[in-house]
Amino acid sequence: MILKKCFLAISTLGYLLGAVALADSTPPTPGNFDSYVLAMSDENDFCAANPSKQECMAGAGAMGMRLHGLWPDQADDLKNNYQYCSAVTAKQVSPNWCAANIDVGPSMDPTILSQLTTVMPGVDSCLENHEWYAHGTCSGMQVNDYFSLATTLASSFLSLPNFQAFVSQQAGQSVSKDQLMAALAQDLGEQIGNAAILLCRKDGDQSHFQEVDITLNLQSLTQFPSPDSLGQSKQDSGNCPDDGIILTAASQ
Repeated sequence: MILKKCFLAISTLGYLLGAVALADSTPPTPGNFDSYVLAMSDENDFCAANPSKQECMAGAGAMGMRLHGLWPDQADDLKNNYQYCSAVTAKQVSPNWCAANIDVGPSMDPTILSQLTTVMPGVDSCLENHEWYAHGTCSGMQVNDYFSLATTLASSFLSLPNFQAFVSQQAGQSVSKDQLMAALAQDLGEQIGNAAILLCRKDGDQSHFQEVDITLNLQSLTQFPSPDSLGQSKQDSGNCPDDGIILTAASQ
């Protein structure tokens, strides 16, 4: 069978540039993965690059780090094809994340949806629909359980005192990769160097901190943010330079 492939360009690297097998292929099997990746984005930078997004409209304020997604992952899936584990394909979802026929909101518990919105402002632009079909369907969970887990893990990340303080206090300044990783290590231990990669948004000759992707161990997932919960990232490094990484200040 000939596989038709497209690339869903959401970011600049790794998980966000994964090749997605479409339409004619059999969807991957749900539950067939060995780790999760918790992706936490700098919402200030996202909004600087996407000011017309609903969640980025005037008055949104300084949001700092927020949930991008929780992604089932396979260590040997270097092209990130482990996505869309249901009959709904990327080709159906990508044109309009808010389309009524793919909306998972009505099937979600209102309390869980409200909690998700708090940690993932992208709900205002229907990000939950994309995340469910691209990644949640591969978890083997029901939609409420999947987003409840994602919300719990994101909330635990947002409680990290040192990294949150560093990103907030240095907003508008230039920092190094080592400084960012050191702030994470203060909260998550030295093992974070094997579990996390940093992603940056390129703007001309400037690099803006965009996201941190953290690999989590399936067996100790619920212990996050304990260092014991960390897994081994399949990526050696992200795309951020060693120095000159700009932490985007909140837009006014």
